[in-house]
Amino acid sequence: MKKLVNIGFATAILAIAFMSCNDNNDDFPEINEVNRVAIDSIEIMKDSVEVDSMEVNAIQKIITYSDYAQGCEGFYGYDYQIEDFDRLVTAYKYKTNSSCGQPKALPWNFDFRPNQTGTYNFKFWKGKDSLDADVWIEKTIVVVDSL
Repeated sequence: MKKLVNIGFATAILAIAFMSCNDNNDDFPEINEVNRVAIDSIEIMKDSVEVDSMEVNAIQKIITYSDYAQGCEGFYGYDYQIEDFDRLVTAYKYKTNSSCGQPKALPWNFDFRPNQTGTYNFKFWKGKDSLDADVWIEKTIVVVDSL
């Protein structure tokens, strides 16, 4: 009898596993591509004119704005490269097989929490110029022991 229960339990587990692996994704749009998206503007929550200051180990919310075609595009993620006190930030968008509407600027954010004092230089990828060179929006954040 115990073997029969074990066989029935194993059969039930296998049936659930096969059903969860069903490849029927008709209800969800398929992502066709992922590409860089230009960051049009940046908002640093404690933004001053040129230089932002914050305390070490504090959290600074940084919001980026990019254009996405409504219905078929959305935010995919950031590529956040760190080298000493320099930060290169590139945003990525996904595109689905859904029909596209008009572009709309949408905000996405990340938190910056430095654990060392110093002057941090941020570069946000804005796109390419007419000579196909990368264009960056630059921001500086000075991190101090206390304000």
